[in-house]
Amino acid sequence: MCGRFQLDFTLEDLERYYKLMDELKERENGTKDTRISNFLEEVNKSKISQEDILSIQGVRYPDNSSLIVTNESLKLIKWGFPFNKKLIINARGESIFEKRMFSKSVLSRRCLIPANMFFEWKDKNKYEIKLKEEKLFSMAGIYNVFHNEDGSLQERYLIITTEANDEMKLIHHRMPVIIPSYLEKDYLNPHSSPKEIMDMIKPYKKGDLLINSLSNHEQLKLF
Repeated sequence: MCGRFQLDFTLEDLERYYKLMDELKERENGTKDTRISNFLEEVNKSKISQEDILSIQGVRYPDNSSLIVTNESLKLIKWGFPFNKKLIINARGESIFEKRMFSKSVLSRRCLIPANMFFEWKDKNKYEIKLKEEKLFSMAGIYNVFHNEDGSLQERYLIITTEANDEMKLIHHRMPVIIPSYLEKDYLNPHSSPKEIMDMIKPYKKGDLLINSLSNHEQLKLF
């Protein structure tokens, strides 16, 4: 499972995702969006303020707000689907199309969750897991709308997990699905088929993870 991750980002990092959304829109309607040339102006117009950006820096816990990227916009929403007074924070990728709670969202409400690292524990030892070559990466997620007790509506997201790759298996049997940058627009594309989606929901390639123990501050020696 994935129960903690960290996000530290800049406006330049956000620009990467605005470009991604522009590519999707261009693919949809055949016209080029000029929004990126006025990127800072667009950020100022959006609902995401500088204060919002500062508020979601650092370690993210279940029920915390975080940044998600959809095929249309950037959103700040909370982590976890409510269910019987509990929070469902992960969905198993292998069965996500079979579960009633997730099946509609994975077809029409997929999202990316930017992160710099995620955390996992083994024998009370905490590990941080990063990508060797990328400061920022995207975890696969889905989102949906839920009714609060007062009747208001609230969007929430969760993270999709998969079987651990050979590196992660030394710590845990599961890991978040990490979408390579070259597949990000395909994952968000609303026209991607279930088969195409499932082909992207798989363990990250072997050899690209950097795993550090935070207990003794030493890099985990894998092979």
